[in-house]
Amino acid sequence: MPNDMEDHLLTVLSVASGVPKEEISRDSRMEDLAFDSLVVSELSLKLRKEFGVTGIDDELDLLETVDELFQLVEKHRAA
Repeated sequence: MPNDMEDHLLTVLSVASGVPKEEISRDSRMEDLAFDSLVVSELSLKLRKEFGVTGIDDELDLLETVDELFQLVEKHRAA
């Protein structure tokens, strides 16, 4: 069961991608969520607003899975 931060991040991913939250897991591939440059830009803005995470735009383009996104957000929130 996801914790509150994970659940909230899944909601943000769902809104940004248009994929229902129930269909997204940590194993989901970013390309399967149709993450193009516009969606990545929207996700970056939402991460900044919702989690206070900044300066990760270049890293977002390199992510392959949702789990990698979770790790990136956790790393930058701890910094």
